[in-house]
Amino acid sequence: MNPPTNPVVTFLVPCGENEQFLLTCVQSLLMQTFIDFEVLLLDEGKSPAVSALAAQLPPADGRIRYVPVENTDPTEQSTGWGITHANGDLIWRIAAEHCLASPHVLQDFVTQFILNSRLGMAFCRVQCLDEGNAPYETYIPHKKDSNLPYQPTLYPGQLFFRHLLKENILPSPAVIVRKACFIQTGLENEDVFEWEAWLCFALEWDVYFDPEPKVYYRQDRGRHAGVKSPDELERILFCYRAVEAYLANHRYPKPLKRQAQLARLQFMRRKGFKMSLPEKMMRLYRRFTAEPFDFAEV
Repeated sequence: MNPPTNPVVTFLVPCGENEQFLLTCVQSLLMQTFIDFEVLLLDEGKSPAVSALAAQLPPADGRIRYVPVENTDPTEQSTGWGITHANGDLIWRIAAEHCLASPHVLQDFVTQFILNSRLGMAFCRVQCLDEGNAPYETYIPHKKDSNLPYQPTLYPGQLFFRHLLKENILPSPAVIVRKACFIQTGLENEDVFEWEAWLCFALEWDVYFDPEPKVYYRQDRGRHAGVKSPDELERILFCYRAVEAYLANHRYPKPLKRQAQLARLQFMRRKGFKMSLPEKMMRLYRRFTAEPFDFAEV
């Protein structure tokens, strides 16, 4: 198969670790009924094992590109670098240890982007796999307590932004994003597949949610999803501050800025972060003046 000159979708597949799952992941992409895509195998560690596995992939399929990532900073991840080299209009980052659940997943998502020119992000639930690669009844986001609907839903972006402020409910391997989102927000050269980037995208673009688990996700069954390390909590706090700075720099309406500020202060209180006296007073003020918002009623 000749390489597509202008593919609709670019899959970014970081493969610096978990190389043993790379073939399964790529095969799930090549099985898709929608074929106008490219796959960038981003070798973060330039590992001989990864290049050897890449050599086992179908050599005649020009949609696959093996790309050693040229990072000057060893701590830099490959996502931002891959976005700048992507030819597709839609970007999907899926790590080597994950895979698509059926051959129709890509077709379903691309159809939604075709139907709505204002759609910037689409995501679905993921279903976990055990050590034997068998799916079991664990989903992310959880079905019962995520306040997400049981039917496919298109949300106005800023409405979804308010809900996303509460917590990051988007599983990274199940998010497909329009490349224009990165360009419009100025994040195309950054490592941006993070919570703060999705919040920035939701400020300008609609968001589509499909409740069907379309992606398989490998996760340690013994890991407690509700327990976060101090570094993870610091990262979440950094995300809140980054979003507040983005709102301030782009002159968004005051209600959005206040909601972001209130969400940060509530998070700090729940997780025991030290708050200054002005922050405590501001949180108390926002608590009694902010408009109540119940996403489940929308």
